[in-house]
This record gives sequence, structure tokens and C-alpha cells, in this order.
Amino acid sequence: MLKSKIAACAALLSLVWMGRAADANAATICVYIAETGLGEDGPLAEASSAWEGGVMDAVFDAGHIVCNAPASRLPDDGKILKDGFVADPALGVEAAWEGGAEYLLRVVLFYEARDGASRAARLSPSRVTIELRRLEPGEIIARESKIGMAATSTGAEDARSAKALARAVIARMKDR
Repeated sequence: MLKSKIAACAALLSLVWMGRAADANAATICVYIAETGLGEDGPLAEASSAWEGGVMDAVFDAGHIVCNAPASRLPDDGKILKDGFVADPALGVEAAWEGGAEYLLRVVLFYEARDGASRAARLSPSRVTIELRRLEPGEIIARESKIGMAATSTGAEDARSAKALARAVIARMKDR
């Protein structure tokens, strides 16, 4: 009896998930995370992982299919970033195409040394920019920026901020 209830629940969850993915309004969105201000090498910062998870949750919660591209570190030298947004329209696009995405959601997290913060302290971005781009024909749908972030935040706070910012950008898809 218990096995049949578990099987029924699993089947129902599969149908709900498939129905969500098959929604006529569902789009495939690839999330690309970039960090700047941390040097060239090293693992993804803890806060960046929280932001990636929060953004991906917001995309899924909006009824879209989500995938992610490998995160990267970018120099803030004015060549790759312009006004906080990715200047190179091709950055992250190949991974998005490979993932079968129609849209690319690029998130850039800016890290900088903060007064009074020890090197051992959990790093939090001081600024975040997010850009939603339709891959074909390559148009920018929406751009948002969040400045003045708390010097210390928890992973849960970062995820909440990420969801809120991503929701604002994703909502603009309906305008197009």
C-alpha cells in the first residue's frame, strides 16, 4: 500500500513538472554568473553561489526552464565590462546555445575591499548587475543594478536579493 502511494506521488510530481516545462509560455533561460574584483583564479565565492541559486530559483518559479553556464572571473578593466554590464555581447552565449537556451541571464557580482573587513570575513558583493538577453536576434530585454549591498550578508540574504532582482528582470519578458 505504501509503495503504491509513493509511486502515485512520484507520478503526480512528474506530471506537474512536465506540465510546467511544457507550458506554451515557458522559455529556456541560461544563467551566467561572473565575478569581478577577486583576482583571476579560485573557486566561486560563497555569495556568488547563493546568487546563482537564487536567480535559478526565480527563473524556475516563473515557470521557465533553467540551465547554467560555467561561472567566470572577469577583470574590471573597461574592456569586458562597461557601466557594470558585460560589454562583450558574445560572453556566455556559446554555453547558452549549447544548453538549448533562448535567453541568457548574465549576472555580474562586484567584489571590493571594504573598510574594517578582515580577509577571513565572508565576502559579499558591493554591487550586482543583471541583464536578460534574447539570443536570437541578440537584443537586450532588461537590465537592472543593485548598489550599496551590505558588507556582510548570509547566503539566505544573498539568495533573497538574487530572487528579487531576477524576478524584476524576468517580468519584463512579457513586455516583449
